[in-house]
Amino acid sequence: MKKNVFALALAALLVVFNLRVEAQQSRIYRVGVLGPEKLEDRLQIKGLRAGLRDAGYIENKNLELNIPNVKIYDELRSIVKTYLENKTDAIVTHGGTATGIAREATKEIPIIFIWGLADPVKMGFIKSLARPETNITGLSSLATPEVSGKRVELFKEAVPNLRRVTLLYNARGENPSQTLILEVVRSTAPNLGLTTAEKPIKSTREAVETVLAISKENTDGIYIVGSGLFTEPCKKIAVIAI
Repeated sequence: MKKNVFALALAALLVVFNLRVEAQQSRIYRVGVLGPEKLEDRLQIKGLRAGLRDAGYIENKNLELNIPNVKIYDELRSIVKTYLENKTDAIVTHGGTATGIAREATKEIPIIFIWGLADPVKMGFIKSLARPETNITGLSSLATPEVSGKRVELFKEAVPNLRRVTLLYNARGENPSQTLILEVVRSTAPNLGLTTAEKPIKSTREAVETVLAISKENTDGIYIVGSGLFTEPCKKIAVIAI
């Protein structure tokens, strides 16, 4: 009798175990990517796909990887809202602006930044490198804001007669690194005898219009604070400047 009871109990446990394994294997994990335009072509996204695949997350099997085709930054907020509505398991961000928008949207869903953050602690995304203490973690992949001072120095060396500099920066407010870099540039420029005319930019269209309004009469050079906002109009800005 005891043997029969034990056999039935063991069989029941095996059934429950198998059901759990099948449930885990059949579950589809949803990962949403957030960043600027043409993400599909970027090396970071190719690396993300390869890493997920190596970890056992296979697209069209147990992984739904959403990489939207973004054309303008204003789309990012609506994309994050969709991720929340679809109960996405994790949000992968590319760049400081995307990370900032994701942070504003959720304090529960894990956010993993894979590129574009120089100092996530100073930017306020995490408490410390050892203990983030937030729902955000990732890979810091850019030089610290202080390197921007060196870039200004190199600009001056490359253009000895540089005196008046038009300074373009992302003024949308989602990317804290812009403020950190501006502080460095503002403190470095006067020491090199440079005066800066700051131009806050909130859209690619505004970036192009601002450069079109610049002339040799009011500036000797253009300094752009790095941001994904300038990726798309970069070539056009260079053509106009030349």
